[in-house]
Amino acid sequence: MPDYIFNDGNRPVNNNFSTGPDRTVLNPIEPKFKEAKSSLSTKLVAWLCVGAIALGGLAGYGGAMLATGGSDITEEPAVIYRDVQTIVPTDASLTYTGVTETVENCVVEIVTQYQAVSSFFQYVTGGAGSGVIMTEDGYIITNTHVIVDDNGKAVSDITVTLKNGEKYPATVVGADAETDIAVLKIEASGLSYAVTRRAEDPLAVGEEVLAVGNPLGELGGTITNGIISALDREIEVDGNTMNLLQTNAAINPGNSGGGLFDMMGRLVGIVNAKSSGTGIEGLGFAIPVEDALSVFEQLVSYGYVRGRTYMGVSLLEINDVMTAYKYGVKDFGVYVYQVVTTYNDDVLKPGDRILGVDGTDISTVAQLKSIIREHQVGDTLTFTIARNNEITDVTVTLFEATPENTTEINFSDT
Repeated sequence: MPDYIFNDGNRPVNNNFSTGPDRTVLNPIEPKFKEAKSSLSTKLVAWLCVGAIALGGLAGYGGAMLATGGSDITEEPAVIYRDVQTIVPTDASLTYTGVTETVENCVVEIVTQYQAVSSFFQYVTGGAGSGVIMTEDGYIITNTHVIVDDNGKAVSDITVTLKNGEKYPATVVGADAETDIAVLKIEASGLSYAVTRRAEDPLAVGEEVLAVGNPLGELGGTITNGIISALDREIEVDGNTMNLLQTNAAINPGNSGGGLFDMMGRLVGIVNAKSSGTGIEGLGFAIPVEDALSVFEQLVSYGYVRGRTYMGVSLLEINDVMTAYKYGVKDFGVYVYQVVTTYNDDVLKPGDRILGVDGTDISTVAQLKSIIREHQVGDTLTFTIARNNEITDVTVTLFEATPENTTEINFSDT
């Protein structure tokens, strides 16, 4: 069974992301359940990127539905990258050289630095990835997991290097953990930027593509060719499900956040994962461009993805004896690990084991997340829980997830 990993080699981020260097998150890796006193009192609202990837949100959600969660939002986000002139013929493919010349200047190298803590000392470490310029004034799309530290927190030291070698400090505009999409901004103008493929001109299996990125974190501007091996491939990465494009173009650590382009030089996907394992080659994955741009618009306009449902709890999945012993429970299953005041804390308590939702049995966090994402803000669900050796039903309300009400959740937040 192959493992699907983010191709910068970094650990996945938490699906509720803490934004910016001043934002703090609680470390939940303790052998006990917790109750948060308030998720609003300790927050500095600078939202950004998201975390861990709790990639479950991409599955089955494309375009605007991904961005809004199906809620009744009438205000449209700003569209800042579509008023572009086609830079290649609309009725003819280019050569590999032609595509390279068309797109190479809109793909950048991204390097991060941050302090990490071991058991005995602190040290400076970092990561590397890629990004794609989306506007001439410096908005860049990349992956969330490229710009966070080992705890899923956005790093403050981010450097973007253009194809011509120019370097710029970057700030995080926003990010979304569920889709692994983040937006950076550099102070520049007159930049080359990507032209995107339109939804009315869909990709086809077997179509040629080129991946452009920064493999190994030191080979910026690398071009690899391949084909679209599959469309809408449902892939589980560390328990989180995404619907991705599959390609056999060579993808390596550092390619994360780079572009996947068609033979007319148009952006068709944001590279984010590869498959690893003995004897496995030619399995790379990318977020479809329409899904990525939907989130991009929301992040640029609002700093977060609107309409996402939020329960106000973090969850712990216990499926082995050692973890059960650590947390002092005897049954496997999905447990409420932490609750936030004013968000369902009157009906759910730390240590509750969730047995079912609206009559559907629950045994994994992924199952629960899938059900939650099928609903809208304001919906109510019936949770069947085990508490103090008794089984009971409670009514759980779904709120809107915003940077303000999710900052302190640093586990499997839903």
